[in-house]
Amino acid sequence: MCYYPSVTARRWLTIRLELLSNCIVFLSVIFAVFNRYKLSPGIAGLAISYSLNITSVLIWFVKSASDLEINIVSVERCLEYTKTPIESESYNEVIKPSLDWPERGEIKFIEYSTRYREGLDLVLKTITLEVRPKEKVGIVGRTGAGKSSLTLALFRLIEPITLEVRPKEKVGIVGRTGAGKSSLTLALFRLIEPVDGSIFIDSVDIRKLGLYDLRSRITIIPQDPALFTGTLPLLRRTKILVLDEATAAVDMETDDLIQETIRKEFCLSTIVTIAHRLNTIIDYDKVLVMDKGMVADEYNILFECLILNPCLLWYISDTSLNTSASLKNFQFTQKCR
Repeated sequence: MCYYPSVTARRWLTIRLELLSNCIVFLSVIFAVFNRYKLSPGIAGLAISYSLNITSVLIWFVKSASDLEINIVSVERCLEYTKTPIESESYNEVIKPSLDWPERGEIKFIEYSTRYREGLDLVLKTITLEVRPKEKVGIVGRTGAGKSSLTLALFRLIEPITLEVRPKEKVGIVGRTGAGKSSLTLALFRLIEPVDGSIFIDSVDIRKLGLYDLRSRITIIPQDPALFTGTLPLLRRTKILVLDEATAAVDMETDDLIQETIRKEFCLSTIVTIAHRLNTIIDYDKVLVMDKGMVADEYNILFECLILNPCLLWYISDTSLNTSASLKNFQFTQKCR
């Protein structure tokens, strides 16, 4: 796409350089004519001869200057990369987790706050959260609420909110766009580093672990694909599974099959799910509602969340008929209990 504009620009420059060269030749001839009695024929001929070569010299000079400017960009990029902050060490020989860590799959956020880089606003603000072992947690919210940042924090892709997820607990996180749902999950993997607070997995502070030890022991299926060495999420039976809108781009039937497989194969794992479709977290143990980087509300069941939090009606309005029917059946089941 850039070839035609590039050729056009070169032709435009060449024409104008040739016009300038012709003007120089013309002026040289006029000068020689008006000074024919003062200049020897040899000097006049030499001046005109050199002026005829000015075109090629000008084109070469401008082309060299242009190539230098283009190539210097590569040098600038190399210098920029040398100044890029380095992540924490992949291995920490002083503090090594046990081979079966995490054994239970308990997650705690304690007064966790973080930002993507120095000078920016906080994407997660003093989050306190607990996810018990084997608990299934759903995270919901609008785009930009901080859902993905929460998972990045787990992997230390961003680093500190206070939150506890007990072993085997299924937790859903919801919230408006920009609420901080994704940021919360990014923190789990230390893809962002904390400004304040800590994250504990099975009572181990993840900031004290090497990045490889951390990221190889828990599983994430992110919103934006990221490859960690040796990770095959659905083939590895890790105690912690993080899903960041993993099925948002597939149809409802495929989504139902994937969710059924996850519920079956990871029934003994702690699951943290960021969802825009409520049917993916309809039977979860806990639902978190995020807003502006904070945990706005926390509910034990989705039905309670919908009854006590009317602001989630914007979720229902975007929900398909099949999902609406599932929600109604779920509500009826909860009422009968």
